[in-house]
Amino acid sequence: MADSNLLRDGTAKGLHPHHTADPSNRRRPIGGAQRPPWFKVGDGLFLLVVGAESGVTMQWIHELEWNFLVLSLLGMGAAMCVQMLLSFGLAPLLGSIETMAPSMVVAMVVPMLVDVFEIMNLMIGRYEAGFLGAASGLFYFVYLEYYGAATRRRFALTWPNGARTR
Repeated sequence: MADSNLLRDGTAKGLHPHHTADPSNRRRPIGGAQRPPWFKVGDGLFLLVVGAESGVTMQWIHELEWNFLVLSLLGMGAAMCVQMLLSFGLAPLLGSIETMAPSMVVAMVVPMLVDVFEIMNLMIGRYEAGFLGAASGLFYFVYLEYYGAATRRRFALTWPNGARTR
């Protein structure tokens, strides 16, 4: 006797026709094999270091005590230059380009956080700026990992056999 939850073409009742009832399709990673875990550790450490260096660089620039706008632009540019040098230097060791692009966001957001503290007249030291940057980089890494897993899960549910175009 045939399974009452399956239609003649092998799809489960209530599912879109391109969803098969075969549960083995749900375990296959999209886009090939998954990366080894040490790549994720390296990517997380990279974003942590980029955040810390961005915070320390901006705090160091703010010690010049020039015009706030000039300091903000100079600090942002310096943080981005250091981030770019780190990215190019560590490119062979990074897991993928997926970490280099978010590091640009971290290198822009962390100096802005230091600027916010400056605007609120709360001067933070180098250690605090480094800790703020490292925490921001780590937070952003965790967010990216969660978002990536959720996106892959949605893709796997939508296209269980992989994204095949006509």
